[in-house]
Amino acid sequence: RWLAVRSRSVHDQDGRVTGSIGSATDITERRASDEALRRSQAQLMAIAESSPDWLVLVDADMRVQYINHPMMGRAPDALIGCFVRDIAPPEDMDRVAQAVAHVLETGEPADLEQTYGREPARLFDMRIRVVRAGDRVAGAVICATDITARRAADELRATQARILEALREAVAVVNLDNVICIANPSFDAMFGFAPGAAVGASLEPLVVAGAVSQRNRIDRQMREAAGLPHAVPVEFDCLRRDGSAFTANCVATQIV
Repeated sequence: RWLAVRSRSVHDQDGRVTGSIGSATDITERRASDEALRRSQAQLMAIAESSPDWLVLVDADMRVQYINHPMMGRAPDALIGCFVRDIAPPEDMDRVAQAVAHVLETGEPADLEQTYGREPARLFDMRIRVVRAGDRVAGAVICATDITARRAADELRATQARILEALREAVAVVNLDNVICIANPSFDAMFGFAPGAAVGASLEPLVVAGAVSQRNRIDRQMREAAGLPHAVPVEFDCLRRDGSAFTANCVATQIV
């Protein structure tokens, strides 16, 4: 067990030391708590340093107290004590400083996007949250996530979606249970669905009624296509929603 021992000398009237008086306090629990706190802080530091996000802690004066990664070509230690304006791009420093000031003043969270650099530019999603010590605002934490690749992927998917909608060919994504997950407007029109109504419907009723062998063949071919990296041609007779029949020639390919 851990004891905190305090002692002082005892003097007589003439100022001579005649003994000592002391006290001992059991601080075992406090020591254990302090050690647990140190371990927790070390773990949090390890998590922060291994995080791909930028984590910045600023005090109430908007000075950097902690940052886990280099920024603007400067090491974390060199950024401690800098104002938050100093770690923002020159063209955006006012907006960032105003956002942090708003969080410190109101306690309300703030979210914004910020662009770093020009060629190539990197896009960051910034989330600013207040840090409190009891009832007092002690500072703010800024979490910045590089969303450059995610934004590019989103734009690519949006472009692909526009292309899909513009195709005259009917396109559908069908799962292994033959349920339609995605269908473009041409698919809806080809089979007589209202716009968007094909999603969730089964592919089986769209095959000519009674053609059991054909349905089995379609099911087999679709499952084969799901296991192959290349496109597989499939041809079958179909039924529109109004009961009229037509022959469809399609290409099936897997989606992983």
